[in-house]
Amino acid sequence: MSGGYISYFVWSQYFSDADLQNLLPDLQSQLANEFNWYWGLYAYLDDSGSGSPVVILDSTNDPNPVAGALGYHAIDVNCNPYAIVYPDLCVAYGVPISGVISHETLEMLADQLTDEVALYPNVSAGNYTGDAFIILQEVCDPCEMLLYYEGPNGNVVSDFVTPTWYAPGCPSPYDYLGQIPNAWQLASGGYVCYQEINLPGWTCPAADEARKVAAKAGERLTRIENPTAGAIRQLRSKGMQVQSPPTREITVVKQKDVPKVGESRRAPKGGRRYRSLRPERPSRCKRSRNRTDKRISPAGALAGATCEGSRRSRAAVQVTFGTAWKSTGGQSESH
Repeated sequence: MSGGYISYFVWSQYFSDADLQNLLPDLQSQLANEFNWYWGLYAYLDDSGSGSPVVILDSTNDPNPVAGALGYHAIDVNCNPYAIVYPDLCVAYGVPISGVISHETLEMLADQLTDEVALYPNVSAGNYTGDAFIILQEVCDPCEMLLYYEGPNGNVVSDFVTPTWYAPGCPSPYDYLGQIPNAWQLASGGYVCYQEINLPGWTCPAADEARKVAAKAGERLTRIENPTAGAIRQLRSKGMQVQSPPTREITVVKQKDVPKVGESRRAPKGGRRYRSLRPERPSRCKRSRNRTDKRISPAGALAGATCEGSRRSRAAVQVTFGTAWKSTGGQSESH
């Protein structure tokens, strides 16, 4: 898996190699600046290399196209992430192709194995048992109808939520463009995928009992051969989550209104005019010591999280090309 290295491949009548060459500097700029600033993630991008593939092909060239999808990201049988974008469908529905490519790139980077979730247990139970729910960490879905212009070539790219969107009680911004007024809320046309679950409570065996539990878990894993692939098949049997054609008008923020990296902006109460605040980084959120799931994303908010009131001084973002990063988990999802 090469999450810190992403390669693009083109096979389309609607998006050419020249279009890709024009877009790559803008995607690289988005990753190196605003996305790295808020998420601490970065990837080196190139054309037709050996990184995790983003394949830009017309749906008519795909032997198994996903119905109703402008694009999606998933993992293969070897747990390697990849993404697909359909330019012909983007054109048919009037959606900028570069926006969908940006959408899938950011989500593939933030959720390489497609199983990153934020878990919200019932803290009133005290020991984190009973009803709870999980939210998929799909960073562009809550604001998928919001786009903005990116330099240096001025292509349109996708807005994305910040880690504080998953942490109720933490300060704004909740998305890069500042259009979402609070955590868990959606921009116009956005959506979120969640699932209600039941937590039976922690069991902490030791010695012989622990070995018995490990053996039992090993038997289950052996039966399904590849646990991640098995989970993917189960998800696909229920229908893939896709970036569907728009049901309302897409908003493209003018270049002069795009915030600077590290600049905090509040969602406007009326109209689309921003109010600039003093540049500062988002406050750091503390998690409860009662960890509920070690595979929860670092950005996922656990119930009971609190925010430090102290402000963090803005530091220069140091970026090294080709720097790899490690994901905390994964499965398969499309958008």
